[in-house]
Amino acid sequence: MENFCPLGQCVCSLFFIYFWRRRMLKQKEESLSDANRHFFNERYGYYTNDDDKLLEYYIDYGGAKGFAEREALRAFDPCI
Repeated sequence: MENFCPLGQCVCSLFFIYFWRRRMLKQKEESLSDANRHFFNERYGYYTNDDDKLLEYYIDYGGAKGFAEREALRAFDPCI
């Protein structure tokens, strides 16, 4: 019994797409937040409104990894 899904393949695929899209949007929102702008300013000495620079900084300096860790903790405690 390989690839068995009790809900049906289509439903599981839609859930998978929804889950990852939701996660991606939350991560993008966090990368463009005021807190990330503040950390960018501390690192480079100037503020920016360039979304690409903020996203690159967020990924390069551990924001994405921290997001994954926080998401894992939220699975056990939704108040985090």
